[in-house]
Amino acid sequence: MIAVQSTYKHPANIRVVSERKPLHSIQVTHTPQHQALAGKVTEIVVQDREPQTLAMLLPLLAQLSFDQRWFLWLAPPAGLAKPVLQNAGVDLTKVMMLSPANQHTLHNLACRALQTGTSHLVISTEQGFDTEEMAALKDAARLGQSHAIVIRYC
Repeated sequence: MIAVQSTYKHPANIRVVSERKPLHSIQVTHTPQHQALAGKVTEIVVQDREPQTLAMLLPLLAQLSFDQRWFLWLAPPAGLAKPVLQNAGVDLTKVMMLSPANQHTLHNLACRALQTGTSHLVISTEQGFDTEEMAALKDAARLGQSHAIVIRYC
């Protein structure tokens, strides 16, 4: 089961949840700048690292590559091949993948990337972010008018 905390409509095996509002789903406005998602953070919780689970998420990521901005994928899954992304419709000219070095935390890099406002952000993580870190991500996304997708493996 995958839990999504945001605004996308997904296939029936993905559940849309909200902490403060009833379960709901709204349409994403497909404008060049994804105005409906600017300043927001979406968290997707995945219970396994099976290839078919990632395959379900790739169309969502392909949608990000249709924007005028590129998207940065922090800590992408090891061994993720470019042909897999390309076959899912991801425009590889608009994707940058980066694994954090020891001197930078994943959270620090994520906040800095969101604040710049030059890209949307995808973050893969096993430990997730605590409440304060998630609030800082949301603030950074608002400041940069960017959107972040956190893929948390548990």
